[in-house]
Amino acid sequence: MGSDLYRFIDRTWAFRAQQEKTMRKTTVSQKKNTTLTRRKSGLMALEPRFMFDGAAVAEVANTVQDLNPSDGYAYNEGSTLKNLFSVTEAGVPAVLAQAQTDASKLIADFLQQPNAKSQLYQIFNGGSADALPSEQWLVAFDGLLSDIAQGSSPIRVELLSAAEMQNAFGAFAERGIQGDRVIFLNAEWLQSGASNKAIELVLAEEFGHAIDARLNAGADSAGDEGQAFASLVGYGNANLAATQSQADKLTLNVQGQAVPVEAAANLAIAQTHYVPMSEADIQTALKAINSATTGNIQTVIAITATSNGTVVVYDQWEDGYEADGSNPLQASTKVWIYQNNTWYNDTNLNGVYDNGTDSAVSTTTTNGVKASGASIILSNAVSPTSPTTVDFDGRDKIGSTKAVSVARAGWSATPGTVLAGAVSLIDAGNSGYVYTLPVGQNVETVATGTNKLFEYTSAHIIASKKRHHGSN
Repeated sequence: MGSDLYRFIDRTWAFRAQQEKTMRKTTVSQKKNTTLTRRKSGLMALEPRFMFDGAAVAEVANTVQDLNPSDGYAYNEGSTLKNLFSVTEAGVPAVLAQAQTDASKLIADFLQQPNAKSQLYQIFNGGSADALPSEQWLVAFDGLLSDIAQGSSPIRVELLSAAEMQNAFGAFAERGIQGDRVIFLNAEWLQSGASNKAIELVLAEEFGHAIDARLNAGADSAGDEGQAFASLVGYGNANLAATQSQADKLTLNVQGQAVPVEAAANLAIAQTHYVPMSEADIQTALKAINSATTGNIQTVIAITATSNGTVVVYDQWEDGYEADGSNPLQASTKVWIYQNNTWYNDTNLNGVYDNGTDSAVSTTTTNGVKASGASIILSNAVSPTSPTTVDFDGRDKIGSTKAVSVARAGWSATPGTVLAGAVSLIDAGNSGYVYTLPVGQNVETVATGTNKLFEYTSAHIIASKKRHHGSN
């Protein structure tokens, strides 16, 4: 290689990024029912739990329309609306109160869309192969809208321990131990700092399970219809190719009673990496060394598993990060499983290798992905002038359930690999606060005044937490 390769020792001594959308400021409605109901003493093994009705939220129109050709209904944001959830327990994070408000509005906003009815039938068809819903389904749908408009049937929300939840984030039971519909939430997940958006989407997912039970008189729709609903209302895509093959059923032990539920899974992400150096920044660095640099940036990202059973969640930055990588909802997010020395595509996003369902990742590059031993290698040409095109590129987020090693390399089409660079990534949990650059353009590498190897140096700094500030 030419000497230019050695000039481009462009390291990333960097904070690792977390460029998620800024969490909305948490506020709690002042209109509360302060009457608390203590649970029976037999349930106090972990802590006292109380339930009370949550505040009213954004509102739906008083009149439910039988919309034809329109499928949804409209609401006036200036009017007073009813809540979809009965929340919360005393002492829980305030973010839960805000999340139930936001989830109610998210669902109400979706239901006023013109094609809401037809989109819901694609998800909640009760296993029917009919192209159009039955009269019974349509009557149930109108009844659902009426109840939402009148606020006549909010779903009770109850917190359980992570052990009781079997580590799931949320779960819906058509009949809880009190004989009513209930959404269970993982108390430890809430208290560990779960974001408002993540809680909002879990509530939406469990409300989706309730919709299915309502519209189909107990007949269960294919796959994880709750996750499909949350994906649809949250991101505009039900991702049916993945969600319709997922399993969502569990049986929880609540107060010694077996309660069948449909649950929101938890992939238990243990490590997070962010791919450093956007392609535009790489091109800037290369052009500073060689002005003839031109063309797309060839990006290579290698993820290497260190143990069997590793699950990797690859989250594209271009369409916004997942609210919670442990519960992926976006169609663009990739999930791979390393099992018995082979990488597999996790078709149903459940973090478990399903023999006969999950296909092996090809050992030749297909759509930018190939498997090579314990490594999965992502490669593509990225245009620095089209940053919103979804590629494997800088700023992407990688979550894994076990320790992985990640590296990224890049070079321009011209002059090619004679001017290239590569870095090894540090996971976000081990990123630091103070860095000292060990080299600079003023470093003498042979005799004073005769050779300065580092003609160009730059630092690429990425935040690993919100509200990080950098200075020099």
